[in-house]
Amino acid sequence: MKVFIVTEGSYSDYHIEKVFIDKLKAEIYAELICGEVEEYNTSNEDLYKRYNTIQCFYRLVDKRFSTYKGSIVESKKLINSNKYNLYPTPDICITRVYNEFEENTIIDNCKKICEDYYAQINCLTKNEGWTDQMVKDWFDKVPKIQ
Repeated sequence: MKVFIVTEGSYSDYHIEKVFIDKLKAEIYAELICGEVEEYNTSNEDLYKRYNTIQCFYRLVDKRFSTYKGSIVESKKLINSNKYNLYPTPDICITRVYNEFEENTIIDNCKKICEDYYAQINCLTKNEGWTDQMVKDWFDKVPKIQ
């Protein structure tokens, strides 16, 4: 769908006078006020929706688990992510999109995922002598636990 915007003025005086869905009406009105007609496509075809997100953090130093709720607006693709952060202290961050009915389940699942990753990371650092950077490089390549 298109809209036709009648504008008037220039530079700091530029402003919108009226918006029309009929091009002929816009042209007639623009002629009456000595304005211009600008044509724009609307974006009603795109589906935008607000999604609830939860970020779960698991600090490796003290095994502290915390969560933060938020929201994102996406149009086509939602991304759940797992990240390994080095600074300020090594931690695991898991982001999930959820609906209000599954919030507690998501938090429980994220905590289990963090604990699984912790066990793997602990094994790599304690038994194999890996550095934090080596763990981060591995984490970025390993298939993510969903």
